[in-house]
Amino acid sequence: MPPLAETLLPHEGIQRDGQRLVGLDPIVEELLLQMACQWDGALQDWSEQTQQPVPEDLEDSLTNGVALVLLHGDPGTGKSASARFVSDYYCRIKGITGSILTLTTQARGNGLVGDFAGNIWRAFDQLRALPEGSLKVMIVDEVEGMAVRRSEQQAHHEEKAATDSFLQVADELAGESRMIIFLTTNQPDEIDPALRRRCIAEFGFGRPGPDARRVLLARQLPAFSEAQLDALVTVSEGMTPVDIRAALRGCYMAAVSKMEPLAFEVVQEVLSQRHRTQAV
Repeated sequence: MPPLAETLLPHEGIQRDGQRLVGLDPIVEELLLQMACQWDGALQDWSEQTQQPVPEDLEDSLTNGVALVLLHGDPGTGKSASARFVSDYYCRIKGITGSILTLTTQARGNGLVGDFAGNIWRAFDQLRALPEGSLKVMIVDEVEGMAVRRSEQQAHHEEKAATDSFLQVADELAGESRMIIFLTTNQPDEIDPALRRRCIAEFGFGRPGPDARRVLLARQLPAFSEAQLDALVTVSEGMTPVDIRAALRGCYMAAVSKMEPLAFEVVQEVLSQRHRTQAV
């Protein structure tokens, strides 16, 4: 497996994409607080200001544990986008640089003995080698395909070895400053329990509710009336932000090809069809 592509932070594209996220502010804010507590002394500052002691196990888990965060939810709900945005935003508020590496199921390799586990070690060696003082970020996409439950009978020897490698890496990275590993999945129960226990936090990403869908639709359809947006909020129930943007992109492209205004009836029908397809 070749070296992982590196995205440098701050990054204008990530900042722009992050500003399009809707309904995820609580998750973003909690992640930033987690980072401040782990690396920037926010927990100690709170203790001094309130004159209340911090439990030893809490302080130990934050200062000596690895910043391993599990993000789970359906595809298209903003897991990886949120991880990138939080990392970029942290670099901006701290005035530092950073790097994001993304590890995918390509790490499984070609099936050769030791290939899978070796690729995991090489990926994290690359993470460790990033510049000191910068924010070092690894996003592990579809982690259920790389850290499978070792108790499963059908788990192959190579898969079990790869899971062992993940656990060893997590233990070795404990206490590293300004290093965070985001694990993303839509099947959290398929991850090995030992790796899940090592996560300092878990965040679930659901499909956007009515308020979040309305914000998203209003951004994408500035010419539509309040009543029209209300109707579209109803027919887009159950859709992810990615689903909605893809549907509206198709509507805009069709309107542009005919050089006609974007019609409410067309958008309503397209969203309704997508909704019916997902409900089947």
